[in-house]
Amino acid sequence: MKALVDHGYLDRKADAHDGRSHALRLRAAGRRHVRGAAPLTDAVRTLPAARKEEMLLAVMQVLDHMVDSGAVQVQRMCWTCRHYRGDRARKNYCALLEKDLPVPELRTDCEEHERVA
Repeated sequence: MKALVDHGYLDRKADAHDGRSHALRLRAAGRRHVRGAAPLTDAVRTLPAARKEEMLLAVMQVLDHMVDSGAVQVQRMCWTCRHYRGDRARKNYCALLEKDLPVPELRTDCEEHERVA
């Protein structure tokens, strides 16, 4: 998220009542990129929930590998967090939230993320 803000694609404003929450607003530069992604967005929207979950897991695997290899900066996703307990397939548990996380609740940009040492 920070990179999108830094590149001028998004504006980010902290919530006055909850410091963990932020409102995001797409800027003109971001809208230009979103229009180009419309066919992909439309195609993904047609997928059943199970396929979307599979896609999320696959993207997280790719990001995790890229982080480990040094190809990208640290991502604040569940799998790289010290609070994550799970097998990255069937079981996902957040020790901070003290709850099992269904795949759609896995985060790729978590404010509470603490990198595994």
